[in-house]
Amino acid sequence: VLPLDTSKAGEINSTSLVNLSNGVRSVPYTLTAEAGQFYKIAVTGALRAQISVLQNGLLIASSTVKSNCDDCSSSSAAAAPAVLAFKAETAGKYDVVVSGLDSNAYGPFSVTATPLKSYVGSVVKAGMDITEIAMGRQQSFTLEVEEKAIYTIDMKADQGRLDPYLSLLDQSGRELASDDDGGDNYDAKIQTFLDAG
Repeated sequence: VLPLDTSKAGEINSTSLVNLSNGVRSVPYTLTAEAGQFYKIAVTGALRAQISVLQNGLLIASSTVKSNCDDCSSSSAAAAPAVLAFKAETAGKYDVVVSGLDSNAYGPFSVTATPLKSYVGSVVKAGMDITEIAMGRQQSFTLEVEEKAIYTIDMKADQGRLDPYLSLLDQSGRELASDDDGGDNYDAKIQTFLDAG
């Protein structure tokens, strides 16, 4: 069982379940999910890991991370955290499978499942921190500025495969500012003076 908001220790070793087609070893967990809820699964530790989520044997989501190494076949290669976010379309039990990145990946790890609060409001105001899931399309939010000042808007990716891009438009749809990689790593960041409105 994978409880919410609690780190659970595990280990991939020679006794772990093995995929006979590629030699990758895995440890399965069961997550009880609510319908329509977003969840973030994070794996940290020495294991070079990947995460898969299945429901009734069908793959719902998977994440593969690249390790910080030139030769990924080495068992001593540095591990990068593996992170996966998914939406539970229906309530029930989901299989969360932590696997080695390849057949040479062994080691201890910690796995955590966290429910994500998706933003359902219509207006964003200064000081708000919202979480949203990228669904392969542009997403728009209305920004309400209460007083004129210099504002910073950050878009940060929880998963390594997402490269955030921000555009700030005025009420008529004219672009005021945009950014691709102005934040940390490949995150997007806009800092600009805005009038109230």
